[in-house]
Amino acid sequence: MPVFKKLSREQVGELKPKRDQPKDDILAPYIAEVEKIEPGEGIEIDLTPEDNPRAVKRRLTIAAKSLGKQLKYRDGSENKIVAEILAKNSSK
Repeated sequence: MPVFKKLSREQVGELKPKRDQPKDDILAPYIAEVEKIEPGEGIEIDLTPEDNPRAVKRRLTIAAKSLGKQLKYRDGSENKIVAEILAKNSSK
């Protein structure tokens, strides 16, 4: 049988995702790194235990799109994300 424990409002507040941080602040380091890379080049990201690989990939993809670039993810590992920068998106 599971053990239930009541949490105070303060404890619940500590568990909530930190969405107070503006989106631009979160994406700024990703945008800065993608800006340095030209089409045909790649980027390798070493993940720390605190990093969520899906969130990092999502932020990297959003940063690339904001700069008009596309990414193609390559085989990395559990602790690495590897992506190639493709040619800039064509305007529609």
